[in-house]
Amino acid sequence: VPQWYKAKSGVRTKAQSGAARVARYRPQKFH
Repeated sequence: VPQWYKAKSGVRTKAQSGAARVARYRPQKFH
């Protein structure tokens, strides 16, 4: 999740704080 997207969807990022972090770091490692 890009930083600008985080700023736009602040509510979603807070709701999915754990999921957002995992989804953010894992794709980079897999790709």
